[in-house]
Amino acid sequence: MRTLVLLFGLLLYANAEAGTITSGSYLTQNGQGGMNFAGPGISGTGLSGDAGVLLFGDQAGQFATFRSEFSALAGTIFINSVEIPLLPHLTNSADFRFTGSLTLPSAGVDPGELFFVETPGTVTGTVRHCSPGPCTTYSLSGSGLALIRLTGNGLTGITSTQMSMVFGQPLAAVPEPSTLLLLTSVLAILIGSRLIRITSSLKSSCDSHYTDHA
Repeated sequence: MRTLVLLFGLLLYANAEAGTITSGSYLTQNGQGGMNFAGPGISGTGLSGDAGVLLFGDQAGQFATFRSEFSALAGTIFINSVEIPLLPHLTNSADFRFTGSLTLPSAGVDPGELFFVETPGTVTGTVRHCSPGPCTTYSLSGSGLALIRLTGNGLTGITSTQMSMVFGQPLAAVPEPSTLLLLTSVLAILIGSRLIRITSSLKSSCDSHYTDHA
């Protein structure tokens, strides 16, 4: 009997395919998650369900890893333009895991103090459906830019309760605010220096003009 059940299970999900998540976003906050994604032949819209963030390592300045697990309880998956609703069909499901690593801020672990750290992350997921049939399992993978919200805790160091990820976004494509400020400052200095040179040149020309007519 046990062998028959196993064989039935293997036949049920005999159709297995792999796909890539190339765009979309994910956000978890206050124990809830939301996600939209797209890839060749598959996409998901309005996915929502329970989610959370685990931070492994909590000491300022140290290396840490993060993980967020998300099980979509509502929303719609589209596979080759065929609509796959997650509810009320219990035979349809979508589960995702987001992982990555980061270096925690080296200072400022006062209770309640907030930090935001950008770091590369990966996403893996499994979409299973039997309605409409035939039963199929999709294994999904992708990468993107994660934004981790960290909170200082006077007792244990640093904790995290919220994260977001934009899929298909390399880290270099989104400069950090400090980098943007530096670039803006350098640009302002260059513009100011150019204006000073232009003003000095005009003044010298005017002085020379009046001297020639004196």
